[in-house]
This record gives sequence, structure tokens and C-alpha cells, in this order.
Amino acid sequence: MEVHELSERRACKLAELDRSTFQYEKQAGDDAVMRERLRALAATRRGEPGPLCLSYARAPLSGP
Repeated sequence: MEVHELSERRACKLAELDRSTFQYEKQAGDDAVMRERLRALAATRRGEPGPLCLSYARAPLSGP
């Protein structure tokens, strides 16, 4: 943006990009356990869609 002397608003409009997307900063988080659960579920439930596996992975680990 500095090279072309454009404001952030104008540059995002030209690129057809929401400013909130441009300003997004990833939240730090340790999701290693969730990733492992998703991989295990994906391996055992081959035909199920991703969102369904994600809901299973978010479920509590133990009992009722």
C-alpha cells in the first residue's frame, strides 16, 4: 500500500477484499489435541463429512 500511496480502505476496495479480512490477526492457541482427535476420527469415519467429524471432536472426551 505504501508503494502505491493508497489508503487501506481504497486498496481493499480495489482488491474486493473486506477490511476485516485484511486486518485479521490469527489468535494464538494450542490445538494439538483437537488436531489429533480430528485425525483419529477421520481415519475411522472415512465417508463422513468434515463438519460432522469436527462436532464429534468437540464433544467431551468422557461419559454422559
